[in-house]
Amino acid sequence: MASLSGYLTFSIPDKGTFKGKCAPNMLFFAKGTTEPGELGITVGPVLNSALTGKDWRVIGVPYQADLFSDLCLGLPGGMMARDMLDQAAEKCPNSKLYMSGYSQGALVSHNAVGYAKQETKKRVAAVIVFGDPMQGAPIKGYNGPIITYCLEGDYVCTGNFVIGAAHLSYTGAPSTKAIAEIKKIAVGKKYTLK
Repeated sequence: MASLSGYLTFSIPDKGTFKGKCAPNMLFFAKGTTEPGELGITVGPVLNSALTGKDWRVIGVPYQADLFSDLCLGLPGGMMARDMLDQAAEKCPNSKLYMSGYSQGALVSHNAVGYAKQETKKRVAAVIVFGDPMQGAPIKGYNGPIITYCLEGDYVCTGNFVIGAAHLSYTGAPSTKAIAEIKKIAVGKKYTLK
């Protein structure tokens, strides 16, 4: 724990650790603010149930998705996810890596890839974000596709911390579209901005 003049107390985030087996395609997912578990309860479980079999592995980033982390623009979770990506790139040299996140997890995704080693960035096949406060902003040193899903009326996508029905609606059509795009990229098709 660290304290600044007794007014603000915070914890330094745990270092992320990649565990488990390699797969040809590995998607790292960062949940939204206050969502439980490693994959959350909105987009993460949908991606996990669709990207199955021996060719896929979906890995949740076990960061503390609290309001403090949100105020830090996802940096604590981003550093944990960065560590996981860097370790996976080293341990699994033949795997395609993907980074995805919802809401605060989108911020985590931007930070993870932005702060990853340059060799790791080259291995990230796509960044897929939902309800992204950064609206798919470029990631320093990353030249791959950034696929952004922001529904009409989702004020989080405009940088406002207003959670409405649109922000909670990414489990339907947006997730289905994302899964189709991810599978295209996995078999070597190029993503083209639409």
